[in-house]
Amino acid sequence: MQIQLEHPSAIRIDVEVTIDPNEITTVRNQVIREVKKRARLPGFREGKVPTNMVLRHYGPTVDAQALERLLDTYVPKALAEADIHPVSQPRLRDELGLVSPDEPFAFVLECDVMPVIDPVGYDALDVPDAEVSVSADEIAERIATIQKTHAEAIPVEDQSPEIGNRVEFSYYGRAGDQDIPADAPLKAQAELGDTQLLPNLQDALLNAEVNTPFAVEFEYPEDFTEEELRGQSAALTVTVDAVFKIEYPDLDDEFAKSEGFETLDELRAEVEKHLLAHRTQEARNERIEKAYDTLLEKNPFEVPQSVVDNYAQTLSQYMGQSMMHRGVPGETAHQVVQDSVSEAQKVAGRQVRIEHMLHSIQKKTGLIVTDQDLDDAMEKEAGQTGAPVPRIKAKYNAPEGKRQLEARVLREKTITLLLGEETTQVAADTATSDSESEPTENASEESQAQAVEETTK
Repeated sequence: MQIQLEHPSAIRIDVEVTIDPNEITTVRNQVIREVKKRARLPGFREGKVPTNMVLRHYGPTVDAQALERLLDTYVPKALAEADIHPVSQPRLRDELGLVSPDEPFAFVLECDVMPVIDPVGYDALDVPDAEVSVSADEIAERIATIQKTHAEAIPVEDQSPEIGNRVEFSYYGRAGDQDIPADAPLKAQAELGDTQLLPNLQDALLNAEVNTPFAVEFEYPEDFTEEELRGQSAALTVTVDAVFKIEYPDLDDEFAKSEGFETLDELRAEVEKHLLAHRTQEARNERIEKAYDTLLEKNPFEVPQSVVDNYAQTLSQYMGQSMMHRGVPGETAHQVVQDSVSEAQKVAGRQVRIEHMLHSIQKKTGLIVTDQDLDDAMEKEAGQTGAPVPRIKAKYNAPEGKRQLEARVLREKTITLLLGEETTQVAADTATSDSESEPTENASEESQAQAVEETTK
């Protein structure tokens, strides 16, 4: 076998493979023997058909199987010998000719590869750290949310809903592209006066009578929580099933004790600490995204479209599965995914470049993960989740678990380098974090990194 390489671009290598006649003869004879064992012709016992008769009657089968055997054998062999690692399935250039035992057989593999880059500017990024704070109103709002979890709902008889009441209602009709049948209405509940309740629906509920259906039409706002309904119209028939008066506990030390604190001041301090930590993480995430943008500007490079396509497909599949998991009909979910193809391509292209940039920086700087780094990460996760350290260590004891932890810690060390932080902040598992999300532009770093890795295997 002879190999010749061509580099038509930084993201493609063409591998021309030439197989010698003697190698072809060896493979072809193997195929002939296998076909001969199965051949059945009148006048000959099974397995005893002469070779010339096998070739006369089964020649096309021999040729096809010999070609398949040669490719199965010599494609991976050629890639290994040339030390080439395609990021997608190699493509055969042009149509392949017949396999002849008397002459060499050649084919060309077009291989998509990630470009070799020498990253610059990663140690001189100007990404200022924003100051974060939490206001007294934000603390009060969060405590009010906690207070609601301790509220008591008292049924109200023979009274129309009022602001502050909790209303249980059912509805059917049309919501965007979704038809809700009258014999299978959906049920919901809401507190009147809640800013998340659509104004038109709230006004209709305030004027409703219990167990008396009424019609209401409205449009979902562009920032509605369910993306597939944004900007869509709804025409519903709604029935108020029950009304409740909500009584909240007093905000005092007794209330604080129900949350595990001695005093209300201690509860407020803990809420402030939590909000501040969340706000600090949000600010850091924004710095990270700005650092990525700056790096990509300083280091422009191409990546194979096949990798972008694979990752975009991963994003779309995840989105569709997530929507159906939330109860969105399959047809609607599929249509939303189809409509978001261009956005998925945009996100995928950026993320693939980011991942390759980070890997290149890690290689250039010699960043590694030590056993101490892993121990620190597991200690931190134990502190965040409240789980015992031995349980956390058992979680990462398996090879795949350890690999994921190493990748997460290495990524965090790289980000620390980019942001110019004085101390290495070791990443911990974010299973209990508020930052977990679908792999969209705001997705967690880890989920996107894993998706990219899967598409480049």
